[in-house]
Amino acid sequence: SAVLYKPLNSDEHKWDLKKAVELCDLAIERFPESDGANACYNLKQEINNKSIAATIEEQNVPWKPFRALIKYQNINQLYYRIIKTDRKSVEALREKLEKDYDIDREEEFIKYFVAQTPVQSGNYQLESDGDYQMHSVEVKVDALPAGEYMVLFSHDQGFVTDKNGMAYAFTVISDISYIHRNSKKGETEFYVLSRSTGEPMPGVNLKVMAKEWNYKKRKNTIINIDNLTTDEEGFAKLKYINKSNRSNFFVDFSKGDDFISTQSVDSYRSW
Repeated sequence: SAVLYKPLNSDEHKWDLKKAVELCDLAIERFPESDGANACYNLKQEINNKSIAATIEEQNVPWKPFRALIKYQNINQLYYRIIKTDRKSVEALREKLEKDYDIDREEEFIKYFVAQTPVQSGNYQLESDGDYQMHSVEVKVDALPAGEYMVLFSHDQGFVTDKNGMAYAFTVISDISYIHRNSKKGETEFYVLSRSTGEPMPGVNLKVMAKEWNYKKRKNTIINIDNLTTDEEGFAKLKYINKSNRSNFFVDFSKGDDFISTQSVDSYRSW
């Protein structure tokens, strides 16, 4: 029924899950000790589960509010915390947790950030009409200065990780944006632009790196390939990289306190 419900098309099947709960209640009342009652109890638990998913653009403009897309189920109050972090800290934490096989790594990952002091916090009132269906809404996130952040969402005000709907997303607040293209000679050309004005950004430093397997350490390590700086037109050119194991390079862009990368903040899980 949840799959059949298409809220943008019609209200058909909207109340199917509510009807299922009512039928389960009736079956449990009439046949409390039966296998069917146990199955109904489990189905009710599944239908009543609280669920949150969050999507935020990976880059947003400094000092301007931005949006988060929230998908939620069986929730009418949503709390949020914004924690300032950086990709090195996120990677180090992922790497540390990866070595422990006796824990729920994702839960411990979230607990680490819950314990941090947020730079912003607040809550949203969500519409809930008791249909047990998944709903979507865009919420406003207040402006932030340049930096890297985790935005953490929770149904529970205390952000407990047990029996609570939680979600998180990372975003980079930066005025740096870029476009790139590959030339016929195998070179890569970058044009770096202001995200807020669209004007070229001169003097932006590009640090070109790649991941390379270190057999002694038995892990991926970062190697530096080249360092570039954009000219007055916001242009920089990377020469051809002829080693195949370095073809999957990434670039960090920085100017003053502003920073952005072609890699996501939480890139460790993709290694």
